[in-house]
Amino acid sequence: MARELPEYRDNYEALCEKFPQKMLLTAVEVAAYCGIDPRTARKRYEIGRGGITIPTLARRMCRS
Repeated sequence: MARELPEYRDNYEALCEKFPQKMLLTAVEVAAYCGIDPRTARKRYEIGRGGITIPTLARRMCRS
């Protein structure tokens, strides 16, 4: 079974706290949360047209 990345749980909990009623985030929301441009957020976290789920974003935040 795969292990969680070390910072995954912290990222996941922080995102859930910031966006309590959402599971799918847009690039604009991610950019505002991270303090970066939406284009950078799309590229850095590989956000598609439909957005990105909180668990996927938490995982991708660990590797960048």
